[in-house]
Amino acid sequence: MQIEKLLRKIAKDVHSLNLFVAAKEIHGVYLFRNSDELTRLQEIYLSYLYFYYNLNSEVSLQKVSEIVLKDEVYEDAYSVWKQKDNKNTKDTKPTQRSSRAINLVFVDPNTKKV
Repeated sequence: MQIEKLLRKIAKDVHSLNLFVAAKEIHGVYLFRNSDELTRLQEIYLSYLYFYYNLNSEVSLQKVSEIVLKDEVYEDAYSVWKQKDNKNTKDTKPTQRSSRAINLVFVDPNTKKV
């Protein structure tokens, strides 16, 4: 297994996400012993933690279906779509942004259900 796939799998775990949230919100809780100079692996892990934290937040806010969490391809596709959508909304007025809100829904290819 590639190291990035392993880091991604660990970051997606509920326990890892709970520690991540605790480290963000509670002073004195740290993810790593070294907090000043992070290694490249730590940076990759943190980026996946942020990614899954944001993705789970959007699922809980029902901005996207939870089916997106079943496959890395769906996760990556949603991330690309989100980045493109954010680039497109930068130039619009705040009132126009809210009217452009789209709830992205994935259909499970196995069951053909939302």
